[in-house]
Amino acid sequence: MKLPGRGLGPRLDAMRAWCRERGCEWDQHGYRCPRPGEVPQDVVRFYFMQGDDALAFKRLWGGELLCRE
Repeated sequence: MKLPGRGLGPRLDAMRAWCRERGCEWDQHGYRCPRPGEVPQDVVRFYFMQGDDALAFKRLWGGELLCRE
């Protein structure tokens, strides 16, 4: 999920709380993606062990769903 220029702020806390409350197996990492000649893009990734959890997260919070083959 690409982050807006001001970041996710309390929304990130709510996303983490949703994961904890759901009781799913998950992890989250953020990083900065360099873009030559532009401001770097901050990105956050949430990882889920179960596809149903990932789909529910995407429906609620948006973002792009990537699946490991």
